[in-house]
Amino acid sequence: IDAVTSKCRLTHKPNSILINYYPPSVDTTTSSKLPFHSDVESEIIANSEIATISIGDVRKVCFKCIHETGNEASTEYVHSVSPESNSVYVMTRSSQAWYRHGIDETGPAETQSSVQTGRFSITLRTVSKQFSRSCIIMGDSNTKPIKFGVGTGTLGQSFPGERVKANKVSAIDPKLCIGYSNVILVCGTNDLRVENVQSPGDIHQLVDILHLKIQQIQKLCPKAKLFVTAVLPSRLPKMNKNIMAFNSLVDEMLYSSFNQTVWHLGVGHFLDGKGLLAMKLTRNGDEIHLGELGIAKFVRCLKQWVYVRERQERVRQRKATRPVGVYPT
Repeated sequence: IDAVTSKCRLTHKPNSILINYYPPSVDTTTSSKLPFHSDVESEIIANSEIATISIGDVRKVCFKCIHETGNEASTEYVHSVSPESNSVYVMTRSSQAWYRHGIDETGPAETQSSVQTGRFSITLRTVSKQFSRSCIIMGDSNTKPIKFGVGTGTLGQSFPGERVKANKVSAIDPKLCIGYSNVILVCGTNDLRVENVQSPGDIHQLVDILHLKIQQIQKLCPKAKLFVTAVLPSRLPKMNKNIMAFNSLVDEMLYSSFNQTVWHLGVGHFLDGKGLLAMKLTRNGDEIHLGELGIAKFVRCLKQWVYVRERQERVRQRKATRPVGVYPT
């Protein structure tokens, strides 16, 4: 493991080993096929690599595209490798959102139909049970102080992840969400400043951009739980008109287009009696940005939202698997 980590320059040292055996083609009692699949388990660390060591005879590993313009996965190979014995090939975790890989039971004569010996594949991955609750926060400057890890003001050890800058809705990069269990979008404030909104049409266009970004994230990360935080009102009444209009349109868009698969997180408890951002939550009287107290409150809310949705989905899964006609007493 140390040698592979060093020589292949892996970002994380693997801590999981999976060994598969592929018998020779002359052995008709055992399958030598690896069904096409992607390594998308939630425990695999995002931004890590998946390294596979081959020992024995050659098997042709083929790759197929997941996303096609016709909304159907490709049936044709777009790439293939034929790793020799004692060789290593490496895939990124992100590549699993774009390609499936596998080994056909019958293949080209020169690579698979005449093999006389078996092959072992040793797959090395970096996993963590805690990563099944991983979070990526894509947000503007209000999210910059949010820290991951252990200690005051962090999301805590049980919520691993990272914060990525997205100062405007158009800056949201769906590709960076790959590998995370929870995707939290916290942006729109800069788009809604008075100088950036010339007409109501600008707000509608902004909602359309957000709609497209969400579609792209769901396409690349179909298992991720997606949260969109309502834009925090400021202490500027004119700007708040833009914010309230945007939040209302986003709420309608999410309800009509995503059938409750995307949670829209309210921020009413950050407001004072006048509907403005509470002064005590701001940064030294700043009219837009959260201060230390506001960030701590926001972090607590994020953790609560993730936990509640996780719990609800566990309850839903238990109900779905409950035998018909069997009820708790």
